[in-house]
Parts: sequence; C-alpha cells; structure tokens
Amino acid sequence: MPVHTVLILDASEHGLRARTSGPVRVGIEVQVDIGEASLLGTARYCREIDEGVYNVGLSVSRGEDTPGGGIVGALKV
Repeated sequence: MPVHTVLILDASEHGLRARTSGPVRVGIEVQVDIGEASLLGTARYCREIDEGVYNVGLSVSRGEDTPGGGIVGALKV
C-alpha cells in the first residue's frame, strides 16, 4: 500500500483537503494516519496545482476527531 506524506490544508465535519507530492486516484479508499488517530475515507478529487504538487479532496467516512489545518499526516492508498 503506497504511503504519501500529506499536509492537511483544511478540514470539515465530512472531509479534508490535503496537499501531497503524488497523485491519488479519484474514488480510491484511503486511510489518513495522524499521530494516534486514523481517518478512513474516499478520494473525491485530485488536482495538480504545480509540478509534482497535488491538492486532494477526501470524503471522510469514519474515524476519530478530524484535525484542523496545518497538520502533517500519512495518507495510505
């Protein structure tokens, strides 16, 4: 399972926007690990915003507390 380091840009009750250095396939199930917390969800979009830099929208289906912006985590796809 590939692992990407991500920067959580913002979060809501139902999802996250994260930045990563690799593309994520839309529709794939993902796990985001942030310290002791894990979030499970689905990649809803992936947009290249610069060469080798991607913003990924994640719909969160279940997990622990949703983090705020500026937190670094690991995205497992």
